Amino acid sequence: FLQTEGFVALEGVYRIRAGSQIEESSDDPVPDDDVVGHDTSVQSSRDNVHLYDFHIVYSFSYKVPVLYFQGLQAGGQLLTLDEIKKDLPPHSLQLLNESKWTFITREEHPHLSRPWFTLHPCGTSDWMKLLLHKLGDKDRSLQYLPAWLSVAGQAVGLKIPLKLYCSS
Repeated sequence: FLQTEGFVALEGVYRIRAGSQIEESSDDPVPDDDVVGHDTSVQSSRDNVHLYDFHIVYSFSYKVPVLYFQGLQAGGQLLTLDEIKKDLPPHSLQLLNESKWTFITREEHPHLSRPWFTLHPCGTSDWMKLLLHKLGDKDRSLQYLPAWLSVAGQAVGLKIPLKLYCSS
């Protein structure tokens, strides 16, 4: 994660559509050198690759972090919400469908002034209190962001590295 202009960014996360052997990678799974125009099987695998950007922005009105995200096709076109949902693992779809705390909306990114998808922050404060209620003030402040990201990230299929918890 990089801190950039008032938000934290994780950008360039490759995701390959369901049915593929590779689920996520930060390296280009199909280098441009390997794409052959007349080979439709290679080209179609390139079309199944989507690039995702995730931004964490603090909401002063809700007083919680908010996860903004967008997906792009290999050609640079923005993905629709339906296309994004097709990229999500089953447990993420289940979380979005069943949880009253987690739903996706489209809002203007506060620092980029462009519409991005976001996990709506309306229930975040309540579920974070439930998640961290047994921790003391110092531990709560140290564990807040990793705990929040473990829940918010799950909803959009973002895998959180274990060392994020260990370094907190």
